[in-house]
Amino acid sequence: MRKEEESKPIPWEATDPKPPVIRSGHLENQILPGIAAYETLQSVMSKEEALQTVHGYVEQKAWRMKRLLLKLMRIPGLYRRVPGIFARETPKLFGETAGFAARELQTTGGVWRIDMIKCPYHDACVHYGCPELCPCFCDSDDITYGDLHPRMGYPESANDTPELIDYLRVLRDEGFFNAEEPYVLSMEVTLRPGEDEDIVLANTKRVLNRAWAMLED
Repeated sequence: MRKEEESKPIPWEATDPKPPVIRSGHLENQILPGIAAYETLQSVMSKEEALQTVHGYVEQKAWRMKRLLLKLMRIPGLYRRVPGIFARETPKLFGETAGFAARELQTTGGVWRIDMIKCPYHDACVHYGCPELCPCFCDSDDITYGDLHPRMGYPESANDTPELIDYLRVLRDEGFFNAEEPYVLSMEVTLRPGEDEDIVLANTKRVLNRAWAMLED
C-alpha cells in the first residue's frame, strides 16, 4: 500500500511551491508530459536524439490539426468569421489563467492582431532547465496555423498591396533588409475552392513585386 501511494503522480503545487505558470490544459496535457518524455528519453538515448523524438511527436500532432483546419476552411463563409472567432476564444484558451499574457494591437476593420508577451511553454521549459525544448511547441503552432491565408486581394480581406507595403516597411525599419546578411522572405497562401494554383502563385509574386516597387526609400 505504501508503494502505491508513493508511485502516484504528485501535483505541480506539491512539488513546486512557486510554479512558473497557472495549472491549465496547456500545462497538464502538453507542457509537463513533453518535459517528462524529454527527460525520460535521455536515459536511453542522447539529448539531441531525445529532442528530435519529442519534436517529431509534437509535429505529427500539429499536422493532424492542420489537416482538420484546412477542411474547416472550405466551409462556405467560415473563413471571414475566423478573426471574430479567434478574438472571442483566444482570451479563454490563451489568457492569463492559462499562463499567457497578450497585448492587442488592432481589433477593427475585420482584422485582429495581438503580441504574445508571456508564454507558459517558454516559462515552464526554462523553469525546468530545458529551454531547448520550447521551439518544439512553437514549431507546432507554425505548422498548425501557418499557410491558412487566402490569396492576395481575396474579397473582404486585408492582405493586398497596401497591407504588404506596411509589412515591408516595418521589416525595413527594423533592419531585416541587410544586403550583407540577407534573410529569407517567404509568403504563405492557400487555395479556396475553384482557384487555380498557378494563377494564385503568379498573383502572389505580382503583388509582392508591386509592393516592393512602391516602398519609398
